Amino acid sequence: MMHRLPHTTKCMPLGLKQRKIPQQAVSRRYLSLAASKNKVEQRQQHEKQQRYLFPPVTVFLSSVLVTSIGISWYVREWRENKLQELQFVDSAEGTSDSSSSLQPPQLLPRSTQEILQIVERTGLMGRPGAKSVKDELEDIRQWHVERGYKGGLVLRELLQPLFEHRSDPNQDISDNEMQRNNNGIITLEDLANPNLARRECYYLYYEIKPNGEIKHDIFCRGTTLSIDIWTSLTTWMEYDQQLDCRVHMGFNRQATHILEDILPLMAPPGPRTTVRVSGHSLGGAVAYLLAAKLKLKGYRVTEVTGVEAPRVCASREAAEKLQLLLPNDTLRIENDTDPVPLLPPFGHCVGNKLYLVDSIGKAAYLTTNDTVQDKSWTDSVFINARLWEIVSSRGQTHRIRYILPQLTKALGQSNDSQ
Repeated sequence: MMHRLPHTTKCMPLGLKQRKIPQQAVSRRYLSLAASKNKVEQRQQHEKQQRYLFPPVTVFLSSVLVTSIGISWYVREWRENKLQELQFVDSAEGTSDSSSSLQPPQLLPRSTQEILQIVERTGLMGRPGAKSVKDELEDIRQWHVERGYKGGLVLRELLQPLFEHRSDPNQDISDNEMQRNNNGIITLEDLANPNLARRECYYLYYEIKPNGEIKHDIFCRGTTLSIDIWTSLTTWMEYDQQLDCRVHMGFNRQATHILEDILPLMAPPGPRTTVRVSGHSLGGAVAYLLAAKLKLKGYRVTEVTGVEAPRVCASREAAEKLQLLLPNDTLRIENDTDPVPLLPPFGHCVGNKLYLVDSIGKAAYLTTNDTVQDKSWTDSVFINARLWEIVSSRGQTHRIRYILPQLTKALGQSNDSQ
């Protein structure tokens, strides 16, 4: 006899009902879970990419750093060895100095005392303590009188003419308001105006010798005003029809303005009229171009000196053309720890070079042929732009008050001889 099991059913507790989840809530929950899953997958994929990305980038940057340090060290060692091949100027001006170079000492085209005086006279403008152009002129005149110079002096401003009429003498003058005007006069209030302090651009020394020679010495100052910075930064190379070469636009326009201003102050060109032009920094670059323009006007330019001057020509061919308008005694004095003579990097230099090697305290004289041929590395930006020396000097090696004693020591002169 077979017994049949009773039929079992699910029973729910009394008082409870089955709750149905709305379809929208299910969809939101599903989307939330899917978004979380996507975020997790994206995070995992990003971490995977980082694991593969960072090691190659780190290795590449490390390789670049090590390679740069290695190249810098090699260039420094190569440069130190090449320095031993330079012909250093002998302190005794002619006696042998075998300890300074493997080559015999090189003689300068001028006396060392003359070079030192030219450098010092170039740095007379912008001295501390001068409150006006009048005070500046008096300081320069006093320096020349104490050293036996018997000629006259004219200190000129480039942005404002020497004589200008103003309706309100007490009104301040900004750099932008300094426009050329040949009418009117300048008042005592103008001379006392502090905004006129150190606006001088160049000064002219002139002297009539007993033999009838009329001597002109023109000294162009370096960067002093804010507009001078803009002049230096105007590095576009423009073609000058008179010079027949491409030169630095800012320096060329500055030289043209000085030329227009200085011609009425000079004696007419002639066999007894001589001109020497010098300048520091921006003024040195302007001095090269000004001397060439004076040569084209018929003047006999005998000497040109640029102290820590930047580059003025667009190419080597342009430098050769400009050199034809300059005298053989064109000298550029450069400190190897000063970056200004290396700027602009794409420019080219003119003239012979007095190369002050700061690390050993000696100076080498290089002719134009030397700097074009086997000694061209002395003008290379890649070889001579040493970042640590430039940063640690904080610009002091560019100043004449630093260059003058270093050059005095390198040329074997005492301070008493100046």
